[in-house]
Amino acid sequence: MIEMTLELAENAPVHVPGAGGARLPLDLLGGVVTVDGRVEAGDPIPFLLDTGSPRSFVPTRIGRTLAGATARRPTRAAFTGADGRTLWATEVHAKSLALGAARMVWLPLLFLPEDHGQDPIGLTLGSGDRGVLGADVLTRYRVTLDYPRREVVLDRR
Repeated sequence: MIEMTLELAENAPVHVPGAGGARLPLDLLGGVVTVDGRVEAGDPIPFLLDTGSPRSFVPTRIGRTLAGATARRPTRAAFTGADGRTLWATEVHAKSLALGAARMVWLPLLFLPEDHGQDPIGLTLGSGDRGVLGADVLTRYRVTLDYPRREVVLDRR
């Protein structure tokens, strides 16, 4: 069982995260919460917060640069898409993923092959130039969505 803590803040005092946590600007993409993250100290990438995804994804252009992507036989991982179909992705490892001041090291991530035909609706994964933060990342924190302040607060568990 995956245990995840997600809180909604309404009319609450400003929450200051503890050590290893972060306060991040919250953006909305069609009603889906996004935050910016940096993979291996690269440029900011928008990540969808997806409590229904067990795994986290990076855009293909980023995934192809990470450890394991160029292996002769890269690790493939099956997962269930939003429409219930089984899809395949390549597993890689990032030296770091930073969400503001919150930083994770040697993190396994997935990316889709170039042909996004297996993700026809484009929301199942980090299609295009966005990633997905799934339960493998979100369960490391108590996540507070503070809509009035338009921020996400991550508190290390």
